[in-house]
Amino acid sequence: MRFAAACVVTFALAAATSSARTPVAGPAGLTDSVSGLHIGDPFPIPPDDPRWRMENWPDPMSCTQVFGGSLPEGIYMMVRDGRIARFEIVSSLAVVPTSAPSAPFGLRTGMSMAEAMVRLPSGVIIEEHKYNWPGGYYVTWYDVLRRRAIRIQVADSRFVDVILWGDIDAVRLAEGCV
Repeated sequence: MRFAAACVVTFALAAATSSARTPVAGPAGLTDSVSGLHIGDPFPIPPDDPRWRMENWPDPMSCTQVFGGSLPEGIYMMVRDGRIARFEIVSSLAVVPTSAPSAPFGLRTGMSMAEAMVRLPSGVIIEEHKYNWPGGYYVTWYDVLRRRAIRIQVADSRFVDVILWGDIDAVRLAEGCV
């Protein structure tokens, strides 16, 4: 049964990817910044600034998730070793669809997997979701320089529920900094 379900989804994905745009020649199209904050830039976590909040992860000084400050509502960023490593939008964090935060290539949480596949450049890699199978997928696109990536997570074979973009190593992480 699992094989049959995988085949059906694989054929649907193949059809969707055949109409995807041509590859982007470099990092162009993959937004490196949100609200003036850039992937790779230093980001000393302001300890006493109430506008910025961070998750209480095991070692927040080496890796944590930060939100608030100048980030739009619904967008988080991962800070690793004092530098911005990725941005992320998670459907449970996103605001109402009329003002949902935007991601590269016009991706949004809640959009159908088919619509996301049309928006992504060609050359995506589709893998089974580490924890959400059957029906969960990681769909990842890497720029041709292999410096940046964008990954969408699909929980139910239908809708995008997580969007991650930034450094390749940070985008590949499935559970925060692990």
